[in-house]
Amino acid sequence: MFTLAVQAGKLSSRPYIPTLEENNTRQGFLDHTGFLTLRSNLPEYLKDPVTFLYLSGWRVSEMRALEWRDVDLAGRVVRLRPEISKNKDGRLLPLSGELRVTATPQRRELGQF
Repeated sequence: MFTLAVQAGKLSSRPYIPTLEENNTRQGFLDHTGFLTLRSNLPEYLKDPVTFLYLSGWRVSEMRALEWRDVDLAGRVVRLRPEISKNKDGRLLPLSGELRVTATPQRRELGQF
């Protein structure tokens, strides 16, 4: 923003602003091989939810708040409603490949497919 002000002639120079050291960077990411190893060692009931979280990148709280009305298998999307999103922005998640396969058995099991 200060660069734009300098370019517009509103400031003669950009002020120095020291950056703060970050000590809360995210850790613990898995590569795909590590994920496959983890999933193969999970109990059966956790495999689909963990797969969904890995492939979508969504928060656990966002996944837990999903309802079947948010899943459109015909349109191949999952809608994250703004009211359950941490930043209050809704999102669409395309359902393809393994994500679609993960969603289908639960829907059939509930008689909703």
